[in-house]
Amino acid sequence: MPLCCWSLRNKSRTFPWEVPAFCEDCGYPHTWIEARLDTARDLADQLGLDIPARAWPGRSIEELVRDTPRVPAEAVRFKAIVGNAQPWALGAFKEVLCGVVGEVAKRMIWPG
Repeated sequence: MPLCCWSLRNKSRTFPWEVPAFCEDCGYPHTWIEARLDTARDLADQLGLDIPARAWPGRSIEELVRDTPRVPAEAVRFKAIVGNAQPWALGAFKEVLCGVVGEVAKRMIWPG
């Protein structure tokens, strides 16, 4: 949990207000995002991937949530790795991540 959270405490109370996923001061994920990232990492550990491929899902997941310019590349990598795992994997990740990844990643990983 970020120790600063200054950016959340000092936001305007005007609505609509979109809460950032990561602290604007230190870059650490807020608690609700960290919980989803931990769950996604746990799912990645359960996929039974070989060791070289196992290094990618954790990094890809965080990039997808951060909504960086790397999203298209990470979405393709993530879908390829997870899609080659268990048949339930993409659906399970959708349940965990769909509310926190950006629209580009959603369309690329879970079209339709």
